[in-house]
Amino acid sequence: MFYQPVFAASEWLDVSVARQVLDSQAVVYVAIALTVLIIAKIINSMLSAYQLDEELTAKDNKAIGVSFSAFLLSVAIIVWGVLVSPSSTVNGVNLSDHFWADLASTFIWSVIGVGLLLVARVINDKLLLPKFEVRKELVSDRNVGTGAVLAGSYLAAAFVVQVSVMGEGQGNFLTDLGLTLAYFFVGQLCLVVFGFVYQAVTPYDLHQEIEKDNVAAGISFGGALTACGILTAGYLSYSPSLPGLVVWFIISTFLLLACRYVIDKVVLPKSAVDEEIQRDQNWGVALIETACMVGVSFIIIASFG
Repeated sequence: MFYQPVFAASEWLDVSVARQVLDSQAVVYVAIALTVLIIAKIINSMLSAYQLDEELTAKDNKAIGVSFSAFLLSVAIIVWGVLVSPSSTVNGVNLSDHFWADLASTFIWSVIGVGLLLVARVINDKLLLPKFEVRKELVSDRNVGTGAVLAGSYLAAAFVVQVSVMGEGQGNFLTDLGLTLAYFFVGQLCLVVFGFVYQAVTPYDLHQEIEKDNVAAGISFGGALTACGILTAGYLSYSPSLPGLVVWFIISTFLLLACRYVIDKVVLPKSAVDEEIQRDQNWGVALIETACMVGVSFIIIASFG
């Protein structure tokens, strides 16, 4: 049921909220977030084994543009998770009462989150697209389909990492870090397993289509990965129960795959989605499929939550 918040008439003219909006400390947190984005960009460039600026501008490499834009958005999602998380504690001291200490904690956890995102990048490169060299597809072939898959894997990992770092602040630093790492690797395992399941049920050879520069196939797979990441993160935000996660993963995977069938029969009844993606390389249909799967993932979380 739609909930309409009720405000007293006097609250419409409350100037105290305006003063909170103008709080100068918020600007410092924005500066920290921008600093983390810059650091993430530098580290990403160092680990990429190619000149990022040259590929994006001099060579107009759209494949790297797609994957790198998703990387930056993923970093922003993670920093957002840190900023909205409960203020961390150190030895029982609430850092929200100590501005500079809280600022330092925000920076540290944001950097940890970016580090986990980079680890996810390595894992996904090796396990989600194991049949060909990702760097070659991006740099030499400028394969936008590969860039779309990496974009989806970045976003999926970002939602899981976001939930992981949002749990910080419940104990001491080492305990929080251990829980964050546990959440991350469990979520990453779900993503990899989903990737195998998705490829197994897809009637065409996903690796072959992506290697043939089929952008539609890349968008479709990347969108499915994003939806899986949202669903996994949604569960982890509610409960740490591993048996519950297994049941949730089975149900949500089935519902996502069923979503593809519904799109095929209801949203696009005159065309087979798989044929549009494989034969016609219709990335417009792939975008519709992605939008539906991501939208359904949010609805599933709200329904079961």
